Amino acid sequence: MRYFDENHIMKTGLQTVGKKLYYFNEKGIMANTGLTALPDGLYYFGADGAAVSGMVTAADGKIYFMGGDYKAQIGLIQTPGGTYYTDVDGHLVTGFLQTSAGYYYFDPATGLMVRNATVNIAGMNCTFDANGILIAPQGLTPQVSAVAPGTVIPPKAAAAQPHTRRSTRKKR
Repeated sequence: MRYFDENHIMKTGLQTVGKKLYYFNEKGIMANTGLTALPDGLYYFGADGAAVSGMVTAADGKIYFMGGDYKAQIGLIQTPGGTYYTDVDGHLVTGFLQTSAGYYYFDPATGLMVRNATVNIAGMNCTFDANGILIAPQGLTPQVSAVAPGTVIPPKAAAAQPHTRRSTRKKR
């Protein structure tokens, strides 16, 4: 399908038709359904060819969060229902996420950040504060994968090591 304006000029690029946003390539042909990478971002087009906002599941099974501007959102996403996180490719991240502030956990079923709660993860009770940072159990070191963003990897307890303290006093 091609789009011509009121002056019968074929349009290309992103075009608002009525109240919907569509993309027409350089030949004026409407974009296929699914993900489309454009110079200004990643878009998802529904069965009718219109850009979609909100959470969408692509053909490859990956989940994306499309903003009100119809582009895939990157990083922390605050919604009235909670907080989500997407990686640099726009994929919804679930499981543990390590930052300089600590470890966060995004529920594998919903993608929501866990806050103010204790949840059982791979057989361990993990407590998260109001900001979503892991605070207990102490000594827990979640496994983080750099290979497959968004993959849920269960935590493992850090090896228990006896705490030894050396005296600073000089022997007499």
